[in-house]
Amino acid sequence: LPFQAQDAIYLGAHMVNACSGVDVFVVALVLGLAELERLGQFVLAGRCGEVNKLLQVYALELLDGDPRCFSLSAKVEQGCWLLLVAAVIAYVGSRLVLNRCESALRVRREA
Repeated sequence: LPFQAQDAIYLGAHMVNACSGVDVFVVALVLGLAELERLGQFVLAGRCGEVNKLLQVYALELLDGDPRCFSLSAKVEQGCWLLLVAAVIAYVGSRLVLNRCESALRVRREA
């Protein structure tokens, strides 16, 4: 391929890599799951007080000792950690390949 075509392909690959954001998505997913219950409590702040009191009196045993009108929980499964490892590998691999391509283009440009 001519040098200009290689340079254009490299630029396109670099832009696609920057827009992929798999690593950012995975980190946001894991952190979002960790904060999901706090977000739900924030949204309902002060709206469940009376209901919680009634649940405390009449339904505590049915609710396994958790008298809240709204309860939300999420956990990270094993597949999430696999996804995190895959995102790290994809990030490192793409950085290595793009750096190698950049070095090859620099050598060709100087020659």
